[in-house]
Amino acid sequence: CEYMTGGQVVVLGDVGANFAAGMSGGVVYIFGRHNEAHVNTELVDIKDLNAKDEKELKAVIEKHIAYTDSKKAKDILEKFDKKDFFKVMPRDYEKMLKMLDLCKNEKDPNLAAFLKITQK
Repeated sequence: CEYMTGGQVVVLGDVGANFAAGMSGGVVYIFGRHNEAHVNTELVDIKDLNAKDEKELKAVIEKHIAYTDSKKAKDILEKFDKKDFFKVMPRDYEKMLKMLDLCKNEKDPNLAAFLKITQK
């Protein structure tokens, strides 16, 4: 996820040093609070999961189990505690998502959000 520009990733294992360096978009859910120490926070924030995150994360893990029959994923889902996970998201990406939501009723929401963010 070093140069991730969008999408969603779920990490159920360990991450290496300098994780998320250069990350400009998307969201990553990581299992294991010990992994926080490996995240490069220059461009991203580390956050706790909210209810929406928890729902999305569980759905992805369930899909992973359906495709792979992963014992580790089954164990994690069986003992699921959102406190075992954290979310990594680029600050600028989050700002843009919030602005897109605020501009959703504009004629061109994408352009309106972009202009409001860049013309400050």
